[in-house]
Amino acid sequence: MNNVITPGGGTHMTGFRTALTRTINKYAREKNFLTEKDTNLTNEDVAEGLTAIISVKVPEPQFE
Repeated sequence: MNNVITPGGGTHMTGFRTALTRTINKYAREKNFLTEKDTNLTNEDVAEGLTAIISVKVPEPQFE
């Protein structure tokens, strides 16, 4: 198991936040929780109180 601490989050966290926010905004619009006049939810709106565990296996990881 690799437990490298990345205080800034790293690109994997940025990608996860972006995908999660996009998916929730799409769902909210499809179900009419958000109308055309409403602005999209932000990363902060979506991630407030959220805890997630991401497990990715990379055969030969390289770290900077």
